[in-house]
Amino acid sequence: MCIGTDTFLYIDLFLVLPLAFISVYTGPHHKLSKRRPVCTLLSREVLVSLLSQTLVNVMFQVVAFLSLRMQPWYTPLVPNPDINNIVCPETSAVFLVANLQYISSVAAFSSGKPFRQPVFRNCTSQPCSRSLYEAGAEADPHNHQTCSRDS
Repeated sequence: MCIGTDTFLYIDLFLVLPLAFISVYTGPHHKLSKRRPVCTLLSREVLVSLLSQTLVNVMFQVVAFLSLRMQPWYTPLVPNPDINNIVCPETSAVFLVANLQYISSVAAFSSGKPFRQPVFRNCTSQPCSRSLYEAGAEADPHNHQTCSRDS
């Protein structure tokens, strides 16, 4: 299973970049804290948080992939070297789950209290995140084409 170059371009330009700009609009916490922010990216709390989020993302993608394979209409991909095997339900399922995970990762890694306000206080994040996910579902490059299937 492979995701094409156009898919990575969509994710970078139309998902990650807007989410990075939107996350900046989460304001500071109303009260200053005596606690200092983490000074290094290689601290234990940052690494544990990053690894646990990665594990959760992998589990969701595996569940999406296995759920797809259990559908009664599903037929396994028969690779054909003459055509592009990227366009198929497997990559669509992983692509859509990954889009949702980019959005949830922004919420998970927003620092929140005691340094910033909670992510739900960011007025632009909810409507923009929702529209980005819906646009990803609509712009899914695998949506309107079929795979090479064994008949």
